[in-house]
Amino acid sequence: MSLITRRHRTCLTLVLAAAWTLGLAFSPALAQQKVHEEYTKKILEFTTDPHFATKYVNYLPHAEGVPTPLEVLGHIAGAKDVLSYSADVYKYMRALAAATPRVKVFDVGKTEEGRDWIVVAVADEETIRNLDKYKAINAKLADPRKLGEAEIQALLREAKPIYWATGGLHSGETGSVEMLMELAYRVAVDESPFVKTIRENAITLITPILEPDGRDKQVDVAMAKRKD
Repeated sequence: MSLITRRHRTCLTLVLAAAWTLGLAFSPALAQQKVHEEYTKKILEFTTDPHFATKYVNYLPHAEGVPTPLEVLGHIAGAKDVLSYSADVYKYMRALAAATPRVKVFDVGKTEEGRDWIVVAVADEETIRNLDKYKAINAKLADPRKLGEAEIQALLREAKPIYWATGGLHSGETGSVEMLMELAYRVAVDESPFVKTIRENAITLITPILEPDGRDKQVDVAMAKRKD
């Protein structure tokens, strides 16, 4: 399972870097924030090559009262020999939303086999409180033929870009699902100027598993030999 860890560290860096290149973050410098020592130790233990652990993801910030995957699931995202079922991933996302006003979970439907589909929204507190406002702005901008130039420019000044990260489209793509739990935590609690600017100027949407039925079958196969 070490490959999962390498990929998930690399994906975390790419997602954060993508937001930076869009002009949403301006400084990668770290704030003076307490580090989650136990989680960080496990990151370094399970990441088998330092090349995959950049300065953005080779530690985890600590936020009092806000749980990491370690506290909720008993393991870090990307731990060796562990894959998380969809119910466990959703359990973590809901625990995160319950602990911080910067995260909100939306249920968007059921799969053919009755599993949940969810979307997780992460932003600063003010943005999360006013998600309907930003939804309405984007709905208007979706068809600018109905708007005058002045109204378009006014809406653009109010609007916030939305970055939608998804995982688990194919059941064999296991690392992205684990990574997105940690990404949600990082965007919600990291107080470095780099991540804080993303949180305050954009809306991050996360669908951790696009195909939950296939994901759970993949976890069955992967974990069977470890359980029996």
